[in-house]
Amino acid sequence: MAALLVLDPKSRAIVDYLAPRRHASLGELTEVAGLTSQMETLHRIQKVINPLGRRAAGKDLMVLRRLAIDPATGQSVNYHWWLEGDPPASVTATETEHAVTISVLLRQEASFSGDLAALVSGPSAVLRLPKEDGHHDRQD
Repeated sequence: MAALLVLDPKSRAIVDYLAPRRHASLGELTEVAGLTSQMETLHRIQKVINPLGRRAAGKDLMVLRRLAIDPATGQSVNYHWWLEGDPPASVTATETEHAVTISVLLRQEASFSGDLAALVSGPSAVLRLPKEDGHHDRQD
């Protein structure tokens, strides 16, 4: 059976803001979520967003990096929050009256089995399918 995990509106605002950018400062995230302090934003990342990511994808959704290179611009970025993981080669979605079909092209061949888990955030979703290689990173 598929697991459906939904973020609250303020947490969803954080993830939705990061999705196209891949990284942002704590101040930016506080502002876009409409939170009153950066401490409140940190609490939301640690107690809401990342635990949901661990349940759905087996890892934190967001990580703080002291120094990283933005792959889109080549610039050094200090103390930004980043979405974890490499994006797939391509993702397409086809919507009909009765269903949404999502096609994902991975960077390497893989086979999957087991339950599908989905983390839904507004128009964005993170899907998790366990690989059939015998390694299980699921944290139940």
